[in-house]
Amino acid sequence: MPESKRKLSKGKKKSLAAGLGNKRLAPELISGVLQKESINWKKTCLLSGLIALTVFASYAFTIWFQYVYCDMFNLSPLRVVEDWFWSNLLTDLFTTPLSQPLVRATLAIDMQSATIMSPAVFHCVNILIHLANCILLYCLVYQLTNQYNKLNKEDADPYVVGACSAILFACHPLTCESVAYISARSALLVTFNYLAALLFFLRGFLAKEITQGVIGYALCYFFICCAIWSGPQGLTAAGAMLVLAMLLKTKKESWKTWVMDRPLEIFSIVLVATVVPWVLLLKYTAPIGNGFGLASLPPAAYIATQCKALLTYYLRVAVVPLGLSLDPPYAFASNFADPLAILGALVPFVFLGLAWRYRNSLLVGFSCAFFVLALLPDFVLVQPEVFSDRRFYLPLLALCIPAGLFVFRMAEKRLMATIGAGVLLVCGLIGLTNWRSIGWQNDFQLWQGAEAMNKASERSQVMLVWSQFKAGQLEQANEKAKAAIKQYPDSAILNMVLGKYANAMKDYKEAQKYFQKAADLAEKQNLSPEIVWDLKYGLAYSYLYTGDLKKAYDLADAAIRFQPNNSTLHLIKGKYYLSVDQPQAAFLELQKAYILDRYNPSVLEPLARAAIGCGTKEHQDVGYEIAKRAYRVTDDPQMLVLQAYGAVETGHIHDVFKYLSMYLKFNKPTAEVYYILYGAYKKLNLKAESDMSLQIALKEDPDIRKKMRLYLNRPLVKPEPSSKGEEGNVIPVPKEGTTTQAQSTSGKRPTAEQIKDAALKIPFAKRTIMPADAVPTPANGAPAPAKTAPAPANSAAPAPVKTAPTSTH
Repeated sequence: MPESKRKLSKGKKKSLAAGLGNKRLAPELISGVLQKESINWKKTCLLSGLIALTVFASYAFTIWFQYVYCDMFNLSPLRVVEDWFWSNLLTDLFTTPLSQPLVRATLAIDMQSATIMSPAVFHCVNILIHLANCILLYCLVYQLTNQYNKLNKEDADPYVVGACSAILFACHPLTCESVAYISARSALLVTFNYLAALLFFLRGFLAKEITQGVIGYALCYFFICCAIWSGPQGLTAAGAMLVLAMLLKTKKESWKTWVMDRPLEIFSIVLVATVVPWVLLLKYTAPIGNGFGLASLPPAAYIATQCKALLTYYLRVAVVPLGLSLDPPYAFASNFADPLAILGALVPFVFLGLAWRYRNSLLVGFSCAFFVLALLPDFVLVQPEVFSDRRFYLPLLALCIPAGLFVFRMAEKRLMATIGAGVLLVCGLIGLTNWRSIGWQNDFQLWQGAEAMNKASERSQVMLVWSQFKAGQLEQANEKAKAAIKQYPDSAILNMVLGKYANAMKDYKEAQKYFQKAADLAEKQNLSPEIVWDLKYGLAYSYLYTGDLKKAYDLADAAIRFQPNNSTLHLIKGKYYLSVDQPQAAFLELQKAYILDRYNPSVLEPLARAAIGCGTKEHQDVGYEIAKRAYRVTDDPQMLVLQAYGAVETGHIHDVFKYLSMYLKFNKPTAEVYYILYGAYKKLNLKAESDMSLQIALKEDPDIRKKMRLYLNRPLVKPEPSSKGEEGNVIPVPKEGTTTQAQSTSGKRPTAEQIKDAALKIPFAKRTIMPADAVPTPANGAPAPAKTAPAPANSAAPAPVKTAPTSTH
């Protein structure tokens, strides 16, 4: 039966050699014979289906997982993506390439395809990328096995070796974090682009035609850039290409001949491999990873810890995949005085020695060198994330290549026994992978497993309390935090949990104490950015409700740099701008808060106030409608006053008295009520009543002009006529030029007490308050134009906002 690039059996080799005069078969001749064979697509599709089945059996149920650990920190900034996001992303490709711009781009696309409420989309994409990586690994091993056969005159089946490597990688539990954890997508994308670059490098390096070679190298360098934009491990892709090129040299070929045969290719590869690592000199800010609550270690301690973890954790779970954890025991090292750190530092040199020892065996030699390159530079680039299974995703792939060859060799000796053992091994790995994936279902399970693995760890105990709080178990988390803080008084996480609980209980003064202590500890311990942001957010929230808007604003402005799409931070800034009489700036911030959280009723009231205060017709209309919506949502009596504010600014004077009468039925008049009455009386040209209302409002609150702008620049709106037979009390509103009851009885202006009594006696109206003839109308039925003042009644009008927000709301 024909096969794609069918291997030559030993018998066929002998027959071919005999036909050539019993001469030894040259590698070039073998290459020529093999190249005539076509790919067996039927076999390839069958094996690819088996790989896909393994992937879905291992990770299909993660589609129903929710967000966990740092997912919300990473995804919240992408909830609303403006045009500037993509332009900034393009800039980051060249200014900060290690900030993972490609990862952010894919997450933003997922967010735009669904919403923040659809984690299944993100999980599906992770699974599909993992499947693509397994298929690419199959293709790479297939190509390497073909070249291995040519160089060593072997007969390893490239289909079987590739499938064994890919299946082992597909279901290994050490890949769980990279697939089941949305925020670990960087490992998936780095691997995808890394493998694609190697495959196109082989295409270009082995091409017989210049056109194919140019296309192969062009795509190769493109995917190297994509790998670097996905994570720091991409920096070593060019080095892997150089190693692979050297291993592809035949034994008979001298190094000089090898270089002179392809000088431009070798020069370009060496140049890229030399230049690319200098990217580390550019600005680098470690993305939010698994370092939540961890202090950044000094360089010596960090590298020593990575070396020790390589020996005591990563290699151990790669061989025996049990005990996977975010906080593994016996992994921290303060320096290289630790014997296990020294032994761990020797591991890369051992693999480099194996690469040299087996340099004639392409699969083994390249895999050992690939393993060492894949460890870099995460193992030497200091960052808050100390331990992470995603770091070993690419090195594990390198280990699976010789493992696939080993399985094939065992099958050559004992086929049925190898098949039986392989099926049991794969089923066992799938079961362990599903078991480990459950740990990534929620924060509590994640840290409960970590605490069970490492009971002596302060971090695991503290993060277990944090996960309980995130799960909504506030009382239990608070009690555990109080007990644990006696043992760990310098834990910023515990102080943060206690502060969050105090905020939830509306004990804002107590919350400020805990948050401030946590912030001081975070600065002293150089904790990761996400916890610093969370502390500033908690402090800003507590200051907002204690009335210290300036401090709240400063903290929110600092925190919003890390979380630009946090609605509460925009709400805090908007309220601050309102307090300093900047309604336009307040409207912009509050509009962002509303877009981000349309179901938060606390945003509606200040948003309506800011919109009305902007002074333009479009903004006032929008603010009036938002005020009506706020009352329907919250049923807060204060929203009646807000509606009256919107009504007086939009010219609906008949609605002003209706809303105020409803409010005053159960509440005492406030400075805002008198100030709105002042505006209504002024629109009706009732000077005595308007002057007295203004005096009372200013006496009640001297700053009322700053808190509530009145423009009064809109014409009066004619009310709809009342239905016949409708009964109810109405407040008498005289026509222009008439006198009020208070004026007619005394002939003088009404006193303050009379105005107060009039405000208190505004009855609840069951029908339109203002008589239809209170507003003169022209012949065509349109409301008569009123004289509009160019400035508000209390201050100069600010420049109107150019963009009308009507479409947003």
